[in-house]
Amino acid sequence: MNKFKLVATDIDDTILPSGHKDFSLETKKMFADLKKANIITAFVTGRDLVTISNLIKSDSIDYFIGGNGCFIYSFLEQKIIYERILKNNDLKKIIEFFLDRDTKFIVADKNFIYYSSNYDVQNSKFLKDHLHMVKTIDEFDYSSEVHIVTVIDQERNESEVQRSFVDFINQNQLDAHISSRWSWGFFIVPKGVNKYNTLFKLAEMHNISNEEIIAFGDSQNDIDMIANVGYGVAMGNGLKEVKAVAKAIAEPAIENGVYKKIKELQIIK
Repeated sequence: MNKFKLVATDIDDTILPSGHKDFSLETKKMFADLKKANIITAFVTGRDLVTISNLIKSDSIDYFIGGNGCFIYSFLEQKIIYERILKNNDLKKIIEFFLDRDTKFIVADKNFIYYSSNYDVQNSKFLKDHLHMVKTIDEFDYSSEVHIVTVIDQERNESEVQRSFVDFINQNQLDAHISSRWSWGFFIVPKGVNKYNTLFKLAEMHNISNEEIIAFGDSQNDIDMIANVGYGVAMGNGLKEVKAVAKAIAEPAIENGVYKKIKELQIIK
């Protein structure tokens, strides 16, 4: 008998292979079958409301946890039901910090994405399909509600700018932290925010225990989620650090690994 009541999955390189713009037929069927089985589903991703827009055509998905855990959006209610935002004063200091160092970054509010002038938005993997919703940082209104700042910093490990920013956080007592690195840089969110904490908050809303959550991921920003849920699954194409904390390994994203693992565990027939 299936014990899982909540299926959570990262998007990019987990259920959406690199270079793909839409989910496979198998993935769409999986979400439809989970819906029929009354199992709650959630995307848990670093994406924001702008960059998720072309992937939410299905009525089979229940929730979108975005900004690496900064908010929960209900597809049924069509609104954010939980969120953490960066304080406006902190945000201003953060933006000035990276502008002063000529570091590439993007800031997302609920309607637009704002980018630093040195960021090549035309060739951005995530933004090139959303150029009508992209503006320069000069157009940003500092009174806007912002969940996450993404810094483009392609060092493999912790970089000098990252170390300097951590010192800056401490010196200025900002209510923010670097939630994780990824291959393109690092994410800045309110203190205490990560994928797992917000996923567990969603579970609590539905009286679902941690042991009844299964989650899938591939990258560094998935580690806390994969390590802490009842059943964490790393993708075959995932980082070794993710696989090290997982209870199981799925086939790669390009081979519909999430769908196959869900079937293997008899969560759907």
